[in-house]
Amino acid sequence: MSWVLISLIGSILSALVSIFDKTITYRFGQSSKVLPLLVGILQTSVGLSLLIVLSIFNNEIFIFSDNEFIKAMLFASLSGVLFGTSGNIMLRILHGNEVSRTVPITQTYPLFTVLIAYFFLDEIIATSQWISIFSIILGAAVISTNTSNNTNNRFTYHSALPLLLSSFIQSIAYAFAKLALGSLPVILTHALRELFLGLVFISINLRKQTFIFVKELWNTKSPAIKLVGINELVTANISLLLIVWALSLGPVSLVSSIASTRVLFVVILGLIVGKYSNKSLGEELHRRTIATKVIGALLIVIGIFGITVS
Repeated sequence: MSWVLISLIGSILSALVSIFDKTITYRFGQSSKVLPLLVGILQTSVGLSLLIVLSIFNNEIFIFSDNEFIKAMLFASLSGVLFGTSGNIMLRILHGNEVSRTVPITQTYPLFTVLIAYFFLDEIIATSQWISIFSIILGAAVISTNTSNNTNNRFTYHSALPLLLSSFIQSIAYAFAKLALGSLPVILTHALRELFLGLVFISINLRKQTFIFVKELWNTKSPAIKLVGINELVTANISLLLIVWALSLGPVSLVSSIASTRVLFVVILGLIVGKYSNKSLGEELHRRTIATKVIGALLIVIGIFGITVS
């Protein structure tokens, strides 16, 4: 299967993950730490389970006497730590803001890949790439603009800055994952990323009150537990595995760029779900706001593809 198609499917699934994340935080998340803690518990469990299964049924892949293998395991673990850090920032902002504004800004990471190459690797950036960079920045600025009179909508440029940091961290996480895949099989890379991603979420969000609330959700058999379970154990896991698979087959810059088309899918799905069931997302649906989101998302996607094609 083509890595282009694999990364595109992963992008669509990751957009669904974001929609469900917002549904859970909007309907059940009394604290911004509840969903991240649940994510951490589930993803850590997945990572550990995969490692145990691999060690039992396919233990020949663990070559601890090989320095390259050890180095690759470190890269995969660092990728998970960085991806977890990036995701935690995004979920923290998502808790009080619209998904169709929050997620697009976190998908601007191809911009940082190009800038890192320019400033630290002495790569030359063509005029078309500078135009693409401007398009991404402009798109992020447009989405960050609050065109609504709703005082409950707290999304501002102050919200955008942490999301840009999240995006930057995510770009480095992709690079480490690609380095790991040079010596590790896809499934082991995925398992290590899941384990350390989950541990980061737990370490940041594990508080007594949060744990008590999560325990209460479990004891009362809250629908939130089922939603998070399906979202994290199935949709998110398949999405993350597909992206790792695509990274093993194609160049990191192009795979990450295609994965970042999640921007459009999130905006489209957010507006569709918001129109028919806005109690699930709390999206602003005024014409002016919709136009702002769509224009901003298109500018980001155009910029991303401009950088990729160049």
